Amino acid sequence: MARRNYGKFLDEFLSETGMTGADMARAIGIAPDTIQSIRRGTVTNPQYATKKKINEFALQYRRQHKEELEVVASKTEQGSLFGSEGIFRDMFKTTDNQGNELNMIEVDGVAYTTSRIIAEKLGKKHKHVLEFIDFQLMNGLAELWADPRKGKMFIESSYIHEQNKQEYREILVNQDGCTLYMFNIQGYQREKMAFIQAFRAMEQEIKARHEQPAQAPQTAVAPITDDLDYIKHRLALLQDYSDIQAIQNEMKRISCIADLIKESDMKK
Repeated sequence: MARRNYGKFLDEFLSETGMTGADMARAIGIAPDTIQSIRRGTVTNPQYATKKKINEFALQYRRQHKEELEVVASKTEQGSLFGSEGIFRDMFKTTDNQGNELNMIEVDGVAYTTSRIIAEKLGKKHKHVLEFIDFQLMNGLAELWADPRKGKMFIESSYIHEQNKQEYREILVNQDGCTLYMFNIQGYQREKMAFIQAFRAMEQEIKARHEQPAQAPQTAVAPITDDLDYIKHRLALLQDYSDIQAIQNEMKRISCIADLIKESDMKK
């Protein structure tokens, strides 16, 4: 009998229920660091007592909240959250600390969205998005995917709450970071493609800002409709690379994407 992967089990359970690792740790009476270590993979075979508490709590919680979880699952399986290009362009609209409306966040010529906007558009709590990025993506995967020409995937930032005027943490996320996040959470396949397409549109807008007015407008980008289209898009970008090392790094990223797609398809 195959041994349960408790790191994967916890990630799926917390994503399903909307709980944080700290919430679960308090509920079952164990240290939050224990949950964190299991999710990060530093502890692959927890103690028997810990596994027993996790299993019993997950079983009991699912029984007690069966109807609620079924409603959440049905919403995830429904179509895209974004019905048109205009709508998913708007998902990157935010405001700065002076209340000025912005269509995007630009850092050194690279388009970024924020962890708050990702949480809002996917119907998740912001603290859960932050936790997932901290524990899952900034712990090794981001280094594999990093492309210096596109800036850092994740940038620590903060915002001022418009009501209580307090400063809170958020994370700026570029296209590759957003793609990596979408590939590593359950469901939201159509939303993932909407995010990718929105970033591509924003990149063209940034490029247009820095070009001379006399230059011809860029040809419209065809929408990305599925995972295979995205891989083809990444492969097409290889022709613009100028050195072997950059090509090798991009091939590693494409291979990682393909593996994630294959794993996701096997779960369906």
